[in-house]
Amino acid sequence: MPQKEQSNAFDDGVPLSRPNIHKVAIVHTNIIRENYPTEQEYLSDFDVIERATDIKQLLESYSYQVLLTPWNDSVVETIRNFSPDVIINMVETVDGDTLKASSAYETIATLRIPYTGVDAKTFVLNCYKDAFKECLLENHVSTPAYAIIDSLNNIDSEQITPLLPAMVKLNTHMGGSIGMDETAICYTLEQVRTRCETIMKTFKSKALVEKYIKGKELTGIAIQRDNDIDVFLGKRYFQPITRFVVGRRYG
Repeated sequence: MPQKEQSNAFDDGVPLSRPNIHKVAIVHTNIIRENYPTEQEYLSDFDVIERATDIKQLLESYSYQVLLTPWNDSVVETIRNFSPDVIINMVETVDGDTLKASSAYETIATLRIPYTGVDAKTFVLNCYKDAFKECLLENHVSTPAYAIIDSLNNIDSEQITPLLPAMVKLNTHMGGSIGMDETAICYTLEQVRTRCETIMKTFKSKALVEKYIKGKELTGIAIQRDNDIDVFLGKRYFQPITRFVVGRRYG
């Protein structure tokens, strides 16, 4: 069990104790080319190895003990032998299938080790972008305006034009990074139509068209160690393959 240290009992909403973290396990998708029906699906997952390796190197540079392992048949035994204080879950697909990743999340939960990320139920909800957006709106959480396109005949200029420039992506459970490069941003109605047609023909999926919000996409990890809290930030940006660069450590 992780060691505990006392926190301020009068902190509003803060638990009486927090895990003191020194050992971190990073678990990522097991990338095997034959598990992916298309090259795009394979490439959308492939960069997780580089991202996970970047995070491992950064944590080790600040004296954390780090295990890096793919999600495979021996992963549970590997994690238990390492006995981490926390697990960073970077599993996005199992056997090339996004929905199967929920089984990995369920397994991680049974280990009774604190872990980052959502639980299995929330992950499945997140696999269908329209359902997730509806949930956000119902709970008064801001999200870019969007439209769901299930047929090229349903592309209404009056509906799409206010969304331009628009980000056009798969709506279904398949990897969220598939095709997410500069071509995902459409500036004209014709570009939207062309990309929707590609998505529907290639992946047999509805397309989600949402207003493109320009800005930085940041991901942060906060880790408490002794009396300090380390915060690591990473920035995502577009190239032919979407890249994620681990940035500075604050703490």
